[in-house]
Amino acid sequence: MWSVLTPLPPVPPGYGLELDPFQADRTQVVKRRKFLSSAEIGEVSAAVSLLKERGASNYAAKDDTLYMQQLGFFQEVAPDIHRKISELVTHTDKAHWGLLASCDEEVGEGVNPRCIEFHEYGKHARNVCGSHTDTGSLITVDIMLSPTSEFEGGGFLTVATEDGSKERLQRHAFEQGDALVFVSHKRHMVEPVTSGARCVLVLEFWEGVACEGAHRCMDPECGTKRLEGAAAGGSGIPPPSPSEEELFGPKSPEPDMEA
Repeated sequence: MWSVLTPLPPVPPGYGLELDPFQADRTQVVKRRKFLSSAEIGEVSAAVSLLKERGASNYAAKDDTLYMQQLGFFQEVAPDIHRKISELVTHTDKAHWGLLASCDEEVGEGVNPRCIEFHEYGKHARNVCGSHTDTGSLITVDIMLSPTSEFEGGGFLTVATEDGSKERLQRHAFEQGDALVFVSHKRHMVEPVTSGARCVLVLEFWEGVACEGAHRCMDPECGTKRLEGAAAGGSGIPPPSPSEEELFGPKSPEPDMEA
C-alpha cells in the first residue's frame, strides 16, 4: 500500500533548525512503554471532553483535529502531564539526537509545543494519515490513548533507511499508554482504521514560542501575537479562540487578604 515514497524537501528557512528528511529517516523511533498511566489517560480524555463541551475553535466533527493548546488549555488543565511530556522530550533528545544542544535551546526556554493535537480515527472520524513529515518542528511525541483491542488497523509506520540509501517501512508496536518519540522530519504514517476507534495525543515541539491558537502554527512568534490576532478580526489571521472563561469556566473571586 505504501510502495511510493516521495522525496521531501528540507525545512524552509525561518521555521527552526533545518533538518534533512533523509538524515531523519536514519534515526530511530524511541518508545517509552506505559508512559501514561490509566489515570493519566483518563485525565487527558476528560480534558478532551471538556474542551469540546466548552466550544473549541476550528473543531466541528470527529474527523477534525482538536487543538488542545488553544489559549493554553492543555497546560492549564493537565500541567503535570504537560511537564512529564516535556521532560520526556528533553531526556530522549539528550540520549539520542542532540537537536536541542545544536540549536542551543531547552524545552520551555526557546523550544516549546508548536501544537498539542487530539486525533480520532475510525467510523465518522478520520480514517488514515498518509506519509508525511512534521515540517518545521524538531521532535514529535505520539501517545496512544485507546486500548489496541478496541480497534483494528491503524498501524504506525515510519520510513527507515539502510546503508544510507535503501528504504523500508518499519512498523512500531504501539499499545495504550505508550509514547513514541521521534525526529519530526522522519517520514511517518498511519494505516487505515478498519473498525473501532483509535485515539492519540500528538505534540510537536519546535524552536519558537508555545502556540496558543487553534491551528498548526506556521509562525514561531504566534504565542506572543494571540491577543493581537484576536483583535485583528477577519484579516486573514485564524479565528480567535474561545475566551478563557468559556474554556476554563468563571474564575473564583480572590479571597480578602488581611493586613
